[in-house]
Amino acid sequence: MKSIKKIICFLAILVVVQFSFGTLIKEENGQLTIIENRPGPFMLNDTLFFVKDTIHSIFFDKTKNTEYYDRIIDCSTTLNYEYYKSYIAHLKEEYNTEFITHKIDELPRKWIELHLYNGEYYVYHPCDFMTHYRIIITDSTIVEPNDFSVLAISEYKKINDSIFEFHLDCGLTKKMTIQIIDKERGIAVVETWRTILMVDAEKAKNFPIIVNDCNEKVFELDFQEPNFE
Repeated sequence: MKSIKKIICFLAILVVVQFSFGTLIKEENGQLTIIENRPGPFMLNDTLFFVKDTIHSIFFDKTKNTEYYDRIIDCSTTLNYEYYKSYIAHLKEEYNTEFITHKIDELPRKWIELHLYNGEYYVYHPCDFMTHYRIIITDSTIVEPNDFSVLAISEYKKINDSIFEFHLDCGLTKKMTIQIIDKERGIAVVETWRTILMVDAEKAKNFPIIVNDCNEKVFELDFQEPNFE
């Protein structure tokens, strides 16, 4: 029994090391082998890596590769137009949801997550795009592609030049507030079921990007929580 406990404890330590330092642990014939163990960010061929192993790499992309930016801005991989139409039909039939057209000219229509690292803003290309929060604003709906969710805008208010408020209906009612904190760079604080830092997708390429390039599902990079106050 003590031997089993020691093995379990040893495996737990290896898992902690893997998630803390990007260590790759390979299993062959019941044996665990540490292939690479590099604590913290490190330089390789003029590129700063958080993690680099045979499964994935997390790094700062200094080349500003448009392919990475295009992926984080694009929502077609998680929500297509046919699904959008069918969801609207479902809301109308199931909840008698009304879809009202609003004039929303002053606000960007597509937003993606923005992150803080060492006090600087970055956009992030994740391994799993279901962790990458995006919203699309139409004249009558707000779409959350990651949740496959379409929310009818029952009420829209411009509180002032920087704060915009939406009352949303998806069978349940909730509120979303978008507060612009840097209009020139397109940065906003979005409050809904959580508070999140976002950027106008049209201006995303103005920010440096951190890329999680993976061959299979792995952990994502943890970012610091902004001081929203």
